[in-house]
Amino acid sequence: MFAEGWSIGEPDLIFTMVEPFEVPADGTVPYLYITTPTNLTDDIWISATEFRPGDRRVVHHVIPQVLEGNGQTPDPAPKLTRDRSRQRVPGASVGGFVPNRLGRVYPEGVASHIPVGADIEAQMHYTSIGMPVRDVSSWGVVLATQPPESLRKTGGGQVADRRFTIPPGDANHEVRAVRTIKTDTYLATMMPHMHVRGKDAKYTVRYPDGREEVVLWVPSYDFNWQLRYELEQPLLMPAGSELEVVMHFDNSANNRYNPDPSAEVRHGDQTWEEMMIGFYSTIQLEASKATTEGQ
Repeated sequence: MFAEGWSIGEPDLIFTMVEPFEVPADGTVPYLYITTPTNLTDDIWISATEFRPGDRRVVHHVIPQVLEGNGQTPDPAPKLTRDRSRQRVPGASVGGFVPNRLGRVYPEGVASHIPVGADIEAQMHYTSIGMPVRDVSSWGVVLATQPPESLRKTGGGQVADRRFTIPPGDANHEVRAVRTIKTDTYLATMMPHMHVRGKDAKYTVRYPDGREEVVLWVPSYDFNWQLRYELEQPLLMPAGSELEVVMHFDNSANNRYNPDPSAEVRHGDQTWEEMMIGFYSTIQLEASKATTEGQ
């Protein structure tokens, strides 16, 4: 049961979908891209952000990106593809959503920069529930109280494999992926993402000197509780380090959530398919210098 109100506290600004989306009673709803204007007349720095679904029953996940302003009013109509004509704002974030995700409050002195005129373009995945539902979702943000020159930026990326095949009946299929870190980068949070066959996930940092460090181990993954794990202190990954993610999948009949143990399973958008994505976020520890990995 979720408490009433925002988990980040009362937002200073709320960005809401311009038009409701009508989720049909049944059938598969394709991924949609919906643009929400911020109508910002000045740059802002935000210290906390939260996505609030209009109806949690039908919002499966949301992956937003912040687009640079182009001086035009965005078309709010749902589209099947991203707007490739506009540039993404590097490092800018207003927060995504997966089942049971709460908002995010950045550490002291850390913020995300949203420029004047920016718009939010979100990949929206809706799931039908046997009755028509109207959804109007929003993002709430809290403004940073420190001057911009003293703030550190956020960034992020993902370690993923989209070419795997899980054999029928395999109870412990392993998929791994590695990303080389190109510049000195501070790892802040991690969030493994799989679907209903997901079993466990492990993140390991392999340093240039050969040392290895397990930074996250999720022994019992639950699709219904996709959590973001935050390190107590950001961890330096020097240039040349590797961030490895290993995940296991249970495609057997013993997995009560498995929709079809006889199926050969590959990467796909829908819940009955699978994903292997190790999301992570970074922090730029010096306000005046810097780079963030994964932009």
